[in-house]
Amino acid sequence: MSGFDIVLEKVISKDELQKALAIIFNIQSDNIVVDEDYNSTPFIGDIKIWAIINQYDGGDFLLNCSIYIRDSTLEHNSTLLSKKLCNILRMKGLISDDSPNPLTWIIISPDGSKKSVILDSDELDNDRYVISKK
Repeated sequence: MSGFDIVLEKVISKDELQKALAIIFNIQSDNIVVDEDYNSTPFIGDIKIWAIINQYDGGDFLLNCSIYIRDSTLEHNSTLLSKKLCNILRMKGLISDDSPNPLTWIIISPDGSKKSVILDSDELDNDRYVISKK
């Protein structure tokens, strides 16, 4: 199972995320589970995508989405998938830049453009994703 994380600038419903993921992966919504916590119950049916969401209290980015791809035939390019998700949802998303520095991230705009940013370390310590003004 592979996957990626994206932190969205706005809170969306489970249904909105499920529909967006169905479009991105070109699969039925029934093949996608969106939970607020890790599910200890085995999945029923052909679940291809599993998403865990976590809402933050404040900050520039409010909803963490951990997307797990359970079907090896589906697209696995996290940057491309994040761009598609931001476009469909018409909002910015924050993704890891894969560096060892926990403060450097990439913002993806709805048009697919990317920009490197630095997060405020004090805010991140309080589970808030805030772009540094320094």
